[in-house]
Amino acid sequence: MVNESLPPEIPKLMTANEVARLLRVSGRTVFALVERAELPAVRMGRCVRFDPADVLQYIGRAKRKGVPHGTK
Repeated sequence: MVNESLPPEIPKLMTANEVARLLRVSGRTVFALVERAELPAVRMGRCVRFDPADVLQYIGRAKRKGVPHGTK
């Protein structure tokens, strides 16, 4: 069980489902981003978690790149 009272300087790691909900994409898309080395992941055995700071950096990079015309 994760201690909910972590100091603010220690981020709570996110699951793939949480990242998918935040980005409004599928879990499969999240893992595709990991496979393409676009989104760093923390692996602990079979578990994969994401640092919220890395997710926010990914969003910032995606904003700067822009969305190709004709896609949603």
